[in-house]
Amino acid sequence: MKRSLLAVAASVMLLAACGGDGAGGDPKQALADAFRGLGGAEGLTVTLTAQSTPESLQALAESEGDQLDVDLAAKILGSSVTVSGKTATDPADAQQEMTVNVAGNEDAVEIKVIANTLYVRADVSALLETFEQDAASLDPFVQQAEASGLDFVRPAVDGEWLSISGLDAMQEQFGMGQPSPNAVELERVFDGFAEEIESKATVTEGDVEGPGTHLIAEIGAREAVDSFLDLARELGQAIPPNAMPSPS
Repeated sequence: MKRSLLAVAASVMLLAACGGDGAGGDPKQALADAFRGLGGAEGLTVTLTAQSTPESLQALAESEGDQLDVDLAAKILGSSVTVSGKTATDPADAQQEMTVNVAGNEDAVEIKVIANTLYVRADVSALLETFEQDAASLDPFVQQAEASGLDFVRPAVDGEWLSISGLDAMQEQFGMGQPSPNAVELERVFDGFAEEIESKATVTEGDVEGPGTHLIAEIGAREAVDSFLDLARELGQAIPPNAMPSPS
């Protein structure tokens, strides 16, 4: 994996959302046009994966002064994050979902937001086994939590769904409240992505089957982050600049 490149494998439901079926001979333009159409889309699903080899990840880790086991590198490459969203005129009908596939465990972590309630679950035991940790070590932790009156800990460890209601009040209490970006701001965000794709990305068709067309985009990571931070500063509260790492 080249350090200067960020590889994004997009199962372009983006194209499906825009009514496209196939890249039409120009994958880069198809992807850029798809992003420009996202502002008016009712829903969107994007899956992010790292496209590399275990040996390349090891080399990258070594260049940063770290060590990465080849098996762990393979597990990283076998993982993905899928984010889905559904917009609605009534905020109570809006939904967001994030699913984390960890080394082939397709629903290792799931997070859903429906209206004003957050739902979370994680396959804790399986995650520990994946990373070669003893699941039995959780028992003392759970017992201590229950002794302190934290009855939700055992269901959480058992992989059951937990819910937290009143998200808006929680955000206000902790000073996290941000007005949601409006349609015009979202359109500017997607236009910014489209411009980055057109000017700086290399886009090719992949071979993953699904709705729409599978496209692989490569773009310089540092310059992409720098451009995105500039866009965030333009939009102000719509995308907090401190939500992104520095280009370095």
